[in-house]
Amino acid sequence: MVLVVDDEYLIRWSVGERLRQEGIVVMEAGTGAEARRQLGPDVSVVVLDVKLPDADGLDLLAEFTASHPDVAVIMITAHGTEEMADVAIGLGASGFLRKPFDVEELLAEVIAARDGISDADVY
Repeated sequence: MVLVVDDEYLIRWSVGERLRQEGIVVMEAGTGAEARRQLGPDVSVVVLDVKLPDADGLDLLAEFTASHPDVAVIMITAHGTEEMADVAIGLGASGFLRKPFDVEELLAEVIAARDGISDADVY
C-alpha cells in the first residue's frame, strides 16, 4: 500500500489514480496529522510533500523512518534544492522528485521502493 501525502488535492488525485492503474492500493492524506494517523503496517511506501500546512515534510521523513524503518519514503517538492535533496537522502528518503514531476518517473520510484530496489534514481 502507498500513502500519498500532499496538501494539493490534484496532486494526490493524479498520483493516486496512476498508481491505482497499476493495481497499487493507495491512501491519501492532505496534512501531516492525517499521514501520522494513516501510516500503519500495511503501508510500504510514502510519497511525501516537503511543505504541508501543519508539518515540515523533512521532519515527518525523520519521524517515519525512525518509527517505521521498513517504509520507503519518496519526497516531492516544488521548492527543492540540491542541498534539500541531500538532507532528505541523509534522513533516509529513497527518492526526491521536484514538481512538476513526470508521474511515470514517480511510478517507477514507487515500484522500485516497494520492491526494495536500492538503486532507484534520485531527481
